[in-house]
Amino acid sequence: AGAVVAAAGMRLAIRDNRRGGSARAGVAVAGAGALAILLALGALLLRTPPPTGHAYNATLFVLGGYGVLHVLIPMLMLSGLAARISRGFVSPQRRAELPIVGLWVDYMAVAAVLILAVAHLPGLAA
Repeated sequence: AGAVVAAAGMRLAIRDNRRGGSARAGVAVAGAGALAILLALGALLLRTPPPTGHAYNATLFVLGGYGVLHVLIPMLMLSGLAARISRGFVSPQRRAELPIVGLWVDYMAVAAVLILAVAHLPGLAA
């Protein structure tokens, strides 16, 4: 759900900015979605057995770490974008940042869905 919320939030921000409105709400929604993804990946890392015990455990640990890193990067970008929006540096004339951050948020969402699916698929198939 966090992946869909994050991606939808960025699309809302881009649409609102193009129409001359503020992109704050969309960026906040995208940030909330990213936070939900971060919590899900953090829970995966906390539930993973020690990576030194088995190769599968190590794989889950690496996938979780990769996912967390690729959530933190868009969250950092979203916080910088929010600061620029609040200072008036983002407008319909200066809109390049929104689609760039949107690409990162989309990648974060796809990566998180794939990581969580791969991590939970063996348990679902058993």
